[in-house]
Amino acid sequence: MGLEPYRLLLMSKKGNSQRAKEEHILDCIECGSCSFVCPSNRPILDYIRLGKTQIRKEKKV
Repeated sequence: MGLEPYRLLLMSKKGNSQRAKEEHILDCIECGSCSFVCPSNRPILDYIRLGKTQIRKEKKV
């Protein structure tokens, strides 16, 4: 799919939802494979979910 989970994590962590949207964070199907294979055990999927939630909240406002 061309997604870069680590970059999505950083953008979500910094609250940069516009940039995360441009990087297609909403295309993530939340399978969890990124968190599973991460050698540093970062909670990548948790931050992707957070980023998606931020984008959805901004849409409603």
